[in-house]
Amino acid sequence: MQAKVGDRIVIKGHRVGEPDRDCQVIEVHGLDRPLYHAAAVFAGVLPVLLERLAERLGEAAGGGPDVSAALRALYSASARNVERLGPERGLSGPLQRRDQGTVAAHLAALRQFDPRLADVYTTIEAAARLAPADLPRKEVDSE
Repeated sequence: MQAKVGDRIVIKGHRVGEPDRDCQVIEVHGLDRPLYHAAAVFAGVLPVLLERLAERLGEAAGGGPDVSAALRALYSASARNVERLGPERGLSGPLQRRDQGTVAAHLAALRQFDPRLADVYTTIEAAARLAPADLPRKEVDSE
């Protein structure tokens, strides 16, 4: 995933069995490394875990391999949107549209299936409304 070499950080891609492919090296100075590593988990680990949860939900909804394939395609399209438009403009869906009826239906279904997943959904939505990176540094420090 990530390794430190002095002030150089090596970011390796996620191709299992091909650790040197898609490798990016960046030079950094004065980096808050624990915070950076947390960012790397958000960027590299959490999307994979969320896709795993999505496929579990798709299977529970009665889907099979075709649904899993469609969810993976959606995952890839979302990543391409972020790459193309940035995270601020790459988001779509009921949370972005503020479609409260759809969000409520999702939450009801998630609570019935596994209340922890409803908590994940609402926690991520709340955190994404205004991420600390969107606030001036002094506001983050005063919270």
